[in-house]
Amino acid sequence: LHSITASPSHPLPSGGGHLAVFTSRGEGGSIRLLRAEGGAAKMSDFQTSTHRERWIFQPQDLVNKWTTANRRSAEILAQYGTTRLKVDPVDGSISNPEPVPDHVVGSSSVKPLSCEEEQVMRIFYEQKIQEVCRAFKFPHKIQATAIIYFKRFYLQWSVMEHHPKHIM
Repeated sequence: LHSITASPSHPLPSGGGHLAVFTSRGEGGSIRLLRAEGGAAKMSDFQTSTHRERWIFQPQDLVNKWTTANRRSAEILAQYGTTRLKVDPVDGSISNPEPVPDHVVGSSSVKPLSCEEEQVMRIFYEQKIQEVCRAFKFPHKIQATAIIYFKRFYLQWSVMEHHPKHIM
């Protein structure tokens, strides 16, 4: 937060004697105005944004969300196998499969991913998003938005439920 006081050579747009300015370092180290009190140049108001309200987490909150999604997916995998839906080969109808009995040997041949393995997959695909954005010469804002949406998606879901390649 930078504070600027009005002077005859630099009058304040709001007509007051004090202006609070939020700045950000842009490309090449330049500083750009993000918000000016008093209704002047208003590009962003982070304090009242939905991003701040709903998507800023403490590290432990992130771990809890990832663990919850991982545990839910592991339970579904153990109960239903590798898919939640069963497709009839004759008519193509879709139904929910019956839970696999615990006493059937080898009933669940697929081992669920650990939270650490899921983290490795998410990081890998976040890097792939960056590579794709560079290849298509997308602006940095598009790359950042894609990564943020990718990260937000996997706060709620597991890579065992939705493949990161499809979400990417």
